[in-house]
Amino acid sequence: MNEAEYQFIKRIEELQKLVNAKTDFDILKISANLRLLLLDGLFHKANARSRIKTEFIIGDFNVPTSAIMWSIQDGLYPPTSHIPHKIRKTNLDGFLSTPIMIHSGNLLTVKDAIKFEANVKGGVHVGEPKPNEIREVTFEKAGNFLVIGGLRPSLRQLISIGRVTLASMKTLYEKLKAEELKP
Repeated sequence: MNEAEYQFIKRIEELQKLVNAKTDFDILKISANLRLLLLDGLFHKANARSRIKTEFIIGDFNVPTSAIMWSIQDGLYPPTSHIPHKIRKTNLDGFLSTPIMIHSGNLLTVKDAIKFEANVKGGVHVGEPKPNEIREVTFEKAGNFLVIGGLRPSLRQLISIGRVTLASMKTLYEKLKAEELKP
């Protein structure tokens, strides 16, 4: 087992715990795991030897592009959706580009939420939204405007993004975990 495969197993196991977290700080930790797995290439490195085809299964919903404020939240992950949606299967790029929120006419994606929470709000780095980064500024404004279940929308959205990620990577995780447990 190589280092990427080992790290993948440990990140998935941590993510399994964090998607059920009850504190905002623990939910924020989801962003670090998602960033490593999806944006920084850990998933691809861990899957290089196994080459398991991975599909992300998400709710297939209509994005109300004329909305002032909209957020999919639990509807992204079909088993937790409060409103039945059709499902859509997509690859990693399609998942990362999936719209999850509109605020003040700005469309925000899965990738945008992971980057904002990991790189601005403290999942990996703590900082301020860059004034020229419209997505960061939009998430910040949305968090000042709206709270869902006691959390800013981008933070709460990490839970369903994490659940979709876990479901899509289950086969690779189980394969690598079985190899890790072999004597």
